[in-house]
Amino acid sequence: MLRLKGEMDAKSMADFQESNKKLNTVYWSIERSLDSKSKKELRDSQRAWLRYRDAEAKFEANVFAQGGTVAPVIYNECRASVSDARVKELHEAVKAWTESGSKR
Repeated sequence: MLRLKGEMDAKSMADFQESNKKLNTVYWSIERSLDSKSKKELRDSQRAWLRYRDAEAKFEANVFAQGGTVAPVIYNECRASVSDARVKELHEAVKAWTESGSKR
């Protein structure tokens, strides 16, 4: 059973790391295209969002695992899922800016 748990922990961490890598790629590609004011706004938004992501994952792990051994898996799976959603949000924002002709 410990081997299985270790594998679950490793898989959930790998999934999160992959999601986080995608998020960072999208974030930096957007950041490079923005003016100074918009860069600061994006940076502030992203920092707040990262606090939210980690707090939400901690909450879910505590509620669903109640301190049990599966808590790290739930924590990482939530961070991955929320990060994937953020990637979609950022892509949608870029699409909206592009379609509106907005210069950022």
